[in-house]
Amino acid sequence: MKLLIVTFIYLITSDAFAQPKDGISLGAGFIYKTNIREGNNLEDYGGKTISRTFPLASIKYKNLSIRGPSLKYKFYNKNIFQLSANLRYYGHQYRADGMYKRKRSLFGGFSARILYFLDLIYLKDLNNHSNGNLFTVSARKKIELSDSYSMTLRLSAEYEDKNYVNYYFGVEPGEATASRSQYAGKGTVNYTLTWGHMIKVTKDINLLINANEVIYGKSIKNSPTVRKNEEFILFIGLSFGF
Repeated sequence: MKLLIVTFIYLITSDAFAQPKDGISLGAGFIYKTNIREGNNLEDYGGKTISRTFPLASIKYKNLSIRGPSLKYKFYNKNIFQLSANLRYYGHQYRADGMYKRKRSLFGGFSARILYFLDLIYLKDLNNHSNGNLFTVSARKKIELSDSYSMTLRLSAEYEDKNYVNYYFGVEPGEATASRSQYAGKGTVNYTLTWGHMIKVTKDINLLINANEVIYGKSIKNSPTVRKNEEFILFIGLSFGF
C-alpha cells in the first residue's frame, strides 16, 4: 500500500495516467525505482530498488480530475492560459531506528499552464507536518508520431524549501548517533527528466511507458538519511477507458 501511494504520486506529477476526456479509467501497472534512502524501515523501502505491480484509477468530469491521491479543479481555461486549484497527498515518508516517523501530508495550492507547454505549480503543507512549500516549473513537448503512438518529453525543476527538507531529510539532535550525525538542510532544487510513451492499443485501451531520471539537490544529497541523489523510475501500465 505504501508503494502504491508513492506510485500514484509519481503518476500525477508526470501526467503518465491522464484522462483526456470525461469518464473513468481503470488499469494495472508495474513500477521499478531505485531507492535513495538509507536505513528506511518502512515496508518495501529497505532495499536498493523497489518494484511492485498495482491497480490504477482516474476520474475526469468537466473541470474536475482525480488521479490517485490528487485532485485538480480547473477554474479558468482560456486558450493559452489555464488556472487550477490542486490537492495532493505527498511527502518523502521515512522511518528509521531512533527517529520519529516522517509522515506524508495533504498539500494544497494552485497551478498554471501557459502556452500549452509550460506548467507552474505552488503547493503548501496543509497538515503542517513539515510546514513546507513546494514550487515547480516544468516544460513539456508532446510529439504525435502516428494516430496510435505519441511521445512526451518533460523537464522539471522543483524547489523544496528549508522546512520541507528539514522535516523529511533532517536529523534532530535527539536522533543523532555515532553513525548518523545531526543534520539541518536548506532549501534545494530537484531536477526531473521524463520520457513518456502512450500507445493506443484500441480506442479505449492505452499502453503507457514512462522513464524518469531525478537528480536531488545538494541539501538532500548531504543528508545522513540519503545513500544517493539519483533516482530512476520506470513505469509500465495498461489503462481501460469507460
